[in-house]
Formats: sequence, structure tokens, C-alpha cells
Amino acid sequence: RHRGFAGLAWGVFAHERGCGRGRERALWPLWAGQLLVLVWIGLMKFTAVEAEGVAGLMRSSPLFSWLYGPLGVQGASDLIGLIELLTAALIAAWPWRPQVARWGLLAAVFTYVLTNTFLLSLPGWQPGYGFPFVGGTGQFLLKDGLLLLGAVALLRAGAADRRSGSGRAAAAA
Repeated sequence: RHRGFAGLAWGVFAHERGCGRGRERALWPLWAGQLLVLVWIGLMKFTAVEAEGVAGLMRSSPLFSWLYGPLGVQGASDLIGLIELLTAALIAAWPWRPQVARWGLLAAVFTYVLTNTFLLSLPGWQPGYGFPFVGGTGQFLLKDGLLLLGAVALLRAGAADRRSGSGRAAAAA
């Protein structure tokens, strides 16, 4: 995940400086960061420890709590893990098939937006301290906020490349 954050920072810096080549190079760590996080966390969802860990978050959410009735704790986690791995598989095509990866990036954006809805159903601040002391849940959500920005940056890069006719966003040297 830190590789993705570094790529995001590098891309913003390159964009502000007008360095087109730096922009292209910054997209690679953003792409790798998206893949790393989605594959790692997606695979973790198939373990009991992760299933129990996310159950506490998801049971408090009206958007996710319904999954536990028909699927149970592990089944709900498995479904989310499968979605994350499919999203990563689509994003993995970015260097060769950016039009396929676009669907994965859209799914990633949707995933990160849904994850950030936990802010509405869970306390994000350190108990007893409040704002600006971010608690464990808040730290988790801050990470997804940055991943959301990375996915949006990759989507925007692909859209800009389609408009300019360069074909693919991953044409870095």
C-alpha cells in the first residue's frame, strides 16, 4: 500500500511540475499498489481471522449486514474476497488491455467508496479523545481514502490517454 501512496505523491508532483514522463512513471507504482492491496486483502478474506475481523465492521453497516443472514461470517468474507480478487485481475490487465482494467478500476473505486461508508456507522476517532485523534477504524478508512484517490488517478490517466489518442496509460519507458 505504501508503494501506491508513493506513486500517488510522485504523480501529483510530476503533474504540478509539468513532467509528462514523470507522470507516466508515477502510474506504475500506483498500479502496483492497487494490485498489492487488493490481492493481499482479498486473499486474507478467505481466512477465519480476517472474516471475524471484518464482521465487526460489516455488521454495523446497513449496506453489508444483510450478507450475514444468507452467507454467514466466512461466506460473506469469501464473497468480498472473491470480488476483490476479480477486481485485481481486471486491474492487472492495465499495461496490455487498459480498456479491461478500466472496469477493474471502476470496481475498485466503488469498493473504496463503499468501505468509506463505515464512517457513517462506526466511530473513527480514538475513544476518550475524539477529533483529531484517529482510532483504528479511522486509520483503516484513511488508507482506503488514499487507495480511492490512486484508483481515480489511474482512471483519469486512462481517460486522458484515450482523448489524446495515445492508446494506453501504461506506455511508460
